Amino acid sequence: MLVYLQCYADPSFFDTTLMPLEEVDSEFSYKALLLMPLRGSLLLSIIGLTLLLTVAFAAIATHRKGLWIVVIFGLWLLLLATLAIVRYAQIVVEKIMYGYKEPPPLSSSEFQLFTNLRATRIYVLLSILSLLGYYVIAPLGKAALLLYVSSITFAVPAMLAAIVIESSLSTALNPVRLAQIIYVLGNRYVSMFVFVVLSFIASSTVASLINLPFINVFAGLYGLFLLSCAVGRLVYISRVELGLNIKSQKDLRDLQDREYERTQDNNALQLALQTSRSAPVEAATELWRYHERTKTPVARKLACIEALQKWPEPMTALRFAQPLTKHLIDEGLNENAIEVVRWCLTTEQEFRLAEASTTYQLGMFAANNGQFKLAAFILQDMGTRYPDFQNATSAMFKVASIAGERLGHARLLQNAIKQLIHLGVTPDDSRIVGLTKTLKQLASGQRATAKEMPKPK
Repeated sequence: MLVYLQCYADPSFFDTTLMPLEEVDSEFSYKALLLMPLRGSLLLSIIGLTLLLTVAFAAIATHRKGLWIVVIFGLWLLLLATLAIVRYAQIVVEKIMYGYKEPPPLSSSEFQLFTNLRATRIYVLLSILSLLGYYVIAPLGKAALLLYVSSITFAVPAMLAAIVIESSLSTALNPVRLAQIIYVLGNRYVSMFVFVVLSFIASSTVASLINLPFINVFAGLYGLFLLSCAVGRLVYISRVELGLNIKSQKDLRDLQDREYERTQDNNALQLALQTSRSAPVEAATELWRYHERTKTPVARKLACIEALQKWPEPMTALRFAQPLTKHLIDEGLNENAIEVVRWCLTTEQEFRLAEASTTYQLGMFAANNGQFKLAAFILQDMGTRYPDFQNATSAMFKVASIAGERLGHARLLQNAIKQLIHLGVTPDDSRIVGLTKTLKQLASGQRATAKEMPKPK
């Protein structure tokens, strides 16, 4: 009956999708916890189990009429449903503690006796506690019994958590371990316990006022699964404090996504490697198209350039670096762009960026951050390569300033002056006059000159 009920439920009304709690942590509240057993597959399971128990109790009640075959059927159905209830309560804890907003639908496997033998630990635990209370605590008086029952009731969530987390009955009977769990959870444990108890009292009170068998059973199951949801939720939000190495479903899904992305990137690199042997420029172009097409984040693009830099043939990496640098600058990651260009210039001194605005922005950024050699390398021929660029003159004045004042590089300064004149700055311009005087001083040996442009460091 339960299986059919869940199979034919309207999926648009009962959303059984397993969603990580991490996605709704910011909106989680006690109201959300209160409604958790009343949504989706869990609600369907409670309704189905309530129907089974209601039928079982009705069949057992026929013993007054002597219908023993029906009574036996009712007892069998009661055993089956009870095993499924206890096992499913454990499943709820397991799923919620791993970050699910709701557990999966109750399947037919939950009705298999062998599968549900795991749930017998709860019965063994309750039997041991009951015998201890009856034979040891009860003779001590009502006060002692009340204190015992209150303590056990307060420890039930910790016992359930211990059984599910460590899959051990001895842990649930270890008062030291239970005290450690409760101590670690602290106020969270107390508040969750009070909330569950008050919710159970409220639902039982409403059910008693209505006084219908189905409603009474439903209220009891609601309280049980509310406890399971609360324990699962408590373990999930306290997994760090409990020292649990629990990966939520979101973490696992992200891990799978990253593995898939690495596979895709590696495939693109392998394809580029085959092409680069005969056409490195085309290989770099197609590799960049792949990253643009799939909209890979910056981290994956940087991982790609790092892999290309290890290839014996550097041309693919050099050509890939051109669009990558522009992308990094557009994203405001100038430091990363500087590192990429530094490697390119160290590998090939004739390397140039393929776009005027990118060249200017990166060169000025390097100069403003004290990386003068690198700035000179980047900007040294902008006047020749991009004479129509609006900031070409500004860039060449910056190169001239660096060459004369920072590097003492006569050849670079002379080349900058030529480009400035080519850009339309007249030789009698006061700035050109000053630069020419500095050039003469360098040439006359008043400052050390470098025969070759030093490599950027």
